[in-house]
Amino acid sequence: MTTSAEAGIAPLVTRIAAAAGARRPLRAIGAANPVAAKVAVETGCDALWVSGLEVSTALGLPDENVLGPRDLADTVLALTRTAALPVIVDIDNADGTPAAARRFAGDLTRAGAAALCLEDSAYPKVNSFALHRSQALAGIETVTEQIAAMRDAVGAQVALIART
Repeated sequence: MTTSAEAGIAPLVTRIAAAAGARRPLRAIGAANPVAAKVAVETGCDALWVSGLEVSTALGLPDENVLGPRDLADTVLALTRTAALPVIVDIDNADGTPAAARRFAGDLTRAGAAALCLEDSAYPKVNSFALHRSQALAGIETVTEQIAAMRDAVGAQVALIART
């Protein structure tokens, strides 16, 4: 069985360095369930990418800030039980507040996430494929406070990625 520590940030940093040294991209594949994680291992991927869109779709939910940290944490736990690959979790806009971002970071780190990706979209999130609405950007202060809250919650245990 794979532990969270085995699939955590140290292997992710090592894999990023190896990819950079070989001048190739880090190969992270979308994984919303253990079957996808097994395919990732078999095909030589470097990491797993958990997106809100994929998890929402797998759960039959709209991609509109419906997922909570527990939904994503359950997915991360299932993946880390299946594959010894670091898990990168796209937390969208983390429900738009520093307090929610802190909770996402803490819960997902405890579940075994190696990295969290925060986007600069305003709350509520609009699915990228939606043609009927446009997505506004969050204020710089909000995103900065969210990143600070996340870093405060997890220290150096998790890589933080800002998607702009």
